[in-house]
Amino acid sequence: TLQRVWVQVQDGAALNYVDIVDEMGGVVMTLQGGKRGAVLGAKSNQYNLYALNLGISIGKGWSIRVNATTV
Repeated sequence: TLQRVWVQVQDGAALNYVDIVDEMGGVVMTLQGGKRGAVLGAKSNQYNLYALNLGISIGKGWSIRVNATTV
């Protein structure tokens, strides 16, 4: 069971989204990220995405796809 996802991208970059993808390539869940640090709208100085208590049952062949933009 996938319980949490924490993602940190390089300084100045933005985490656009994280997809949880099943073995057939279907997107099970999309988590929205953002920027971190001293920028407008940032919620953390350490993580671009901090998601808890997901409770997603995962199987063989599943993957996590991360989409980020650098400056």
